[in-house]
Amino acid sequence: MKKTIIGLFLLLSLLMITNITKVKALEGDDEFTPVSETTKYYKTITQYNNGNHYSPDSLEPVSTQTIEITEAEYLNVGTTPEVYSPNLFTTVETAYKKMTTSIETNGSTYRYKNVLIWKNFPSVRSNDIIGIGFFGSVQPVANTRTFELVYCRNSNGCHATSAMAVKQTFTYGSSAVYSLPSFTDLISLKATYYFDVSKTNSSLTIVHQGAFGDYSHAITSVTPLQAINHEVVQNAGIYLDDSIVDKYDAIDEADVHWYGSW
Repeated sequence: MKKTIIGLFLLLSLLMITNITKVKALEGDDEFTPVSETTKYYKTITQYNNGNHYSPDSLEPVSTQTIEITEAEYLNVGTTPEVYSPNLFTTVETAYKKMTTSIETNGSTYRYKNVLIWKNFPSVRSNDIIGIGFFGSVQPVANTRTFELVYCRNSNGCHATSAMAVKQTFTYGSSAVYSLPSFTDLISLKATYYFDVSKTNSSLTIVHQGAFGDYSHAITSVTPLQAINHEVVQNAGIYLDDSIVDKYDAIDEADVHWYGSW
């Protein structure tokens, strides 16, 4: 993984200037229509050392592997995590999720979006990263960067929340760091990150756009200050700093492309 060096001053500044975006629960997306979209399905198998009991607070990750699966396999699993212990000191957990990356337009503006939906919910819930890479011919429109979290619980229904998200923009990508909800009665969970883009050179005609969605799930406790040590780039997704690369799982990014004249 590529190591990104970020000074302490920048880290603290990013947290201080982060604002909470009002969640529109996708109501503001009605006028945007996808022109290109890719969905991928994943199964992540994580092995933990857990002493002599299974508790999210005591789990120590040993290894993690993510496999891209078919839609049929994804739909066939339930919402309860698959957990088993081959011995007294080891726990193996299998979690399922899907990710949809899209390029959308309302006729004049283009929007890049990444949506991550959990089929079942990992026991370890810390600060995850959702990101989108892009070509150097475009850049995010700053005030359109939006993070949304929608979840449902058995006890009190569904909620749309802005949550607290630390947003960063890089030369070839943008991301949001957010904390997964810790409720034990979750029945659905969806994280969305999107932004509109503008040309970096308004005089040029763009004939090819690309959006590269990625997601990194923390398999152990990670603070926001640790989590922002990453970068997002085109064609490669999220690059984690060496200090946190072993604290996250890794999935293949979802790429989408658009060809035309803009």
